[in-house]
Amino acid sequence: MEIAPRIIAVVKAPLRPLRHGAVAIIRGILLDRLFSGNDIPRNLVISTGGAGTTILMKHLSRYVQINDFFDRDNLKHLPHLPEGWVENKRILYVYDEPAAVFRSIKRRKFVHKHAGELGCLACQFTWGRLRQKLFERAVRKQIEAFHAYWSDNVMLLAYDDIWNRLEEVSAFFGIDDDRFVREFPPRRPRKSHQK
Repeated sequence: MEIAPRIIAVVKAPLRPLRHGAVAIIRGILLDRLFSGNDIPRNLVISTGGAGTTILMKHLSRYVQINDFFDRDNLKHLPHLPEGWVENKRILYVYDEPAAVFRSIKRRKFVHKHAGELGCLACQFTWGRLRQKLFERAVRKQIEAFHAYWSDNVMLLAYDDIWNRLEEVSAFFGIDDDRFVREFPPRRPRKSHQK
């Protein structure tokens, strides 16, 4: 085993909470300014994370232009919507139970990053059960915010309903191709529910 990667990991570890903490602060204060440009797609998929969103987005992107499914544009896990988006965008919000989201994010070692995206500064400087509670609270706040946005332009979709509501998703985005439903990937057992 090489020692250099371990030393680099130890040196980076103390900086990670600061980096993701800065993201949490900026998203909390400047979200409207950060995402006010004209380069934001009209069709968006936003989620809690850990809710099958990437599979859905990869498939959806074959039929309609949406935000990046790998979140390179930083739009996939917004804690709330910037001003004006409800009126001029089509937004699909995918969510799951906060505990299931935490398990999924923790399994993939994204807790710090994802907590920052959700605006949870306290998650960066806590650990164990306290961090989990704070993270789950941030997820609940996001879910409540998006449920308050529900309208003709905002569709809410729980993880467990994805496969049953594909026709609604297709209609919501104006997809006139039956392959969207027919070729959607089958449901697989969730790793976040396995022990």
